[in-house]
Amino acid sequence: MTELSLVDYFIMGEAVGIVSTFIATLYYSRKQMQKVSMDIESRILSDLDDKMHSLSEIAITRPEVAEIFVRDEPQSPKRASVFYTLSVFAYALHMHQRDIKRK
Repeated sequence: MTELSLVDYFIMGEAVGIVSTFIATLYYSRKQMQKVSMDIESRILSDLDDKMHSLSEIAITRPEVAEIFVRDEPQSPKRASVFYTLSVFAYALHMHQRDIKRK
């Protein structure tokens, strides 16, 4: 067996340090990527919510336009506001299912 000098121990310690740094970097970069993907998904859902909100505002102010959503029955402001309420609850459910919390 060969004897290891103090320099050899430092070299091995340096190698272990480099490998552990790579592992820590990989772990935290992966965690950051998950956060970034959740932020992107949250931004997309928020944009979709804004678009749904503007569509619902149009449907409430002009009920005859709301025929696009349901063609079978005549439209009224009450029916359009119900549609808007349901779309808000659907948005909240999607946010909850994806575990996205507003900041």
